[in-house]
Order: sequence, then C-alpha cells, then structure tokens
Amino acid sequence: MLTPEQIESVFIDHGWHWNGSADAYIPAARDIEAEVRKDDDALIRQLVESLEGYRRNHNDQQPCDAEKAARARLEKAP
Repeated sequence: MLTPEQIESVFIDHGWHWNGSADAYIPAARDIEAEVRKDDDALIRQLVESLEGYRRNHNDQQPCDAEKAARARLEKAP
C-alpha cells in the first residue's frame, strides 16, 4: 500500500496538481493501486499457467523457482 507521502510524490512527479492534503487524493490513489494490483495478479496467474503447461509438456513434476515465487505472491495478495 502506498503511504500518503508516496501518493504525494506520484502526483508531483507526474505534474498533477497537489493541494497539500493527501486526504483528497488517497481514495483515488487506492482505486488506482487496486486496479494495478488486479493487472499484476492477472499477469502472474498467466505466468503460473504457462509454467504449469511447460511442466506438463515435459513431464516435470517439480515447479521451478519462478513458479514457486509467483504462487507465493498470489497467496499474499490482498
């Protein structure tokens, strides 16, 4: 999750108007963060599916480190 300071930094870095109060922007930033998270999760699921398919095609029963890491990331996702 982004801190109010990180939200302010994003606004300033992109040249967006900043009124000095994070309270006005936090809900919008949280919505954006949630959308990005969904996109990330979808890409990670796609990676896992591809790696599973590769393992099936090669009769490999052990997931690789990338697959393990991707699954762990998906399990931690809010």
